Amino acid sequence: TLKDDLWLKALDLQACGIGTLGAKSFMEVLKYNTTLMILDLRRNPLIERDTLHSVMEQLMLNSDGDDEQQYKWMSADESEEHAAVKQTSKTRRRATKVLNASIGKKTTIKVTPTNSRRKSRASGILTRKFEVQPSPG
Repeated sequence: TLKDDLWLKALDLQACGIGTLGAKSFMEVLKYNTTLMILDLRRNPLIERDTLHSVMEQLMLNSDGDDEQQYKWMSADESEEHAAVKQTSKTRRRATKVLNASIGKKTTIKVTPTNSRRKSRASGILTRKFEVQPSPG
């Protein structure tokens, strides 16, 4: 178990969906296993801030406060980081999609932004404009 594992020094659990109950379980582990000095719980919004602070305090006790500057990137305040993650996820959207045909030619479809959706006058159904371009080669 993690309580007995004296070789493990770091554990990365970023964005894994762990909640407050799981973080509290790690508090018990950290009390017994003092060799575990890094427990990265960033980007887990289900963990309450008070619990996250308690985990960080126990980690500081385990490291005797020596590694404060080395691990200063670990903080309980994620507002700036969370905003940066949101921004990058918005910019990752693809403008084109490539369809692989069984014959060997690829077809590229350009997907227009959502604001270019228009309502068809005749049917009243939302339609999307697709521009099909053959790929070079």
